[in-house]
Amino acid sequence: MNPLNKHSLSNQNDLSSRCANFSPGPAYLPDAVNQRLKSLIETRLTTGHSVLEDSHRSQSFAQIHLQIETLIRRILNVPKHYIILLLPGGARTQSAAIPMNFIHTGTQPIYIETGIWSTLASREAIRYGDILRKTKNDELNTQHLKDCAYYHYVDNETIDGFYWSELPTLQHRRVVCDMTSSLFAYPPQFDQVGLIYAASQKNLGLPGMTLVMVDSNWLSEARPLSITPSVLNYPLQYQSNSLVNTPANITWITGLFMLEWMESQGGLTKLIEHTELKASTLYQFLDASDFYQARVQGKRRSKVNIIFETPSTQLDQSCVDFLESHGVIGIKGHRLVGGLRASCYIACPLHHIQHLIKLLQAFEGQYG
Repeated sequence: MNPLNKHSLSNQNDLSSRCANFSPGPAYLPDAVNQRLKSLIETRLTTGHSVLEDSHRSQSFAQIHLQIETLIRRILNVPKHYIILLLPGGARTQSAAIPMNFIHTGTQPIYIETGIWSTLASREAIRYGDILRKTKNDELNTQHLKDCAYYHYVDNETIDGFYWSELPTLQHRRVVCDMTSSLFAYPPQFDQVGLIYAASQKNLGLPGMTLVMVDSNWLSEARPLSITPSVLNYPLQYQSNSLVNTPANITWITGLFMLEWMESQGGLTKLIEHTELKASTLYQFLDASDFYQARVQGKRRSKVNIIFETPSTQLDQSCVDFLESHGVIGIKGHRLVGGLRASCYIACPLHHIQHLIKLLQAFEGQYG
């Protein structure tokens, strides 16, 4: 059997034999994807050959590359004039690559800081030139908005549990959005955003690759700094078909499996509907509870990183321990903010949310 063939792409899981994983990343993988990865390894062990050992210049790997790009374009409805790059590293690598390529294409780029990841992105960018750092509530000069090299924001802050995508009126699309945790769970705004990047470990499988989708017209204006490494040079990566260096092939292949799984689930519309259902199910429980408290209120709540807490930090830890003892992992909040966090990316099934709620009810019954 060819392990790259599609088979059994459903995502029905047996909670008695597998943990419910709410890790913020690397994240939960569908059983169907895990099974295909297992088959890939077993093929190597039984036949002595696997695509994992094929050259990234080989025809077999070129076919994988083509399938990945075709599926991304189809699922996300990517405009034809957008270029797709599959680059090494994570989102923080692109936090350096973006200013290295575009910081000198206009006046100070604007960085909107809505949480920890957007703040880290601006701190990285300032290493390469002068930038303007603003909060979501700051007023922006109209002329600066018009002339800035670019406008950068993170729509979903995974640590803060905060979603924000309220762009100002712009006369251009020199807008950059980090959609690492939101891509495939929210619709991308290609009509307003000229560059979207998303690391792979949330919704595209394993760590080690970042998807970059950039307007070709804007890319033609890139002016990479002289210090820009070849692997971060966007025009060079485009000319090299994303193969300036050997890619993490297992990550690319897992990304292909994830994309095929997404299509089997009904594509972007169904993925967004499923995300909304999972989020509303958990938020409704939290809002009705006198014991648990969701930290973010209103329309800016993240649908994929739900942050909540018990009445005390001691009970937070006890709740984490209780959940882990019942097979629910990855719930502990980030060390910078504490509390509890349920990361419900696209592969997380609804019955994991329902199982989590039952356990949270049981814990509240003991300590509430």
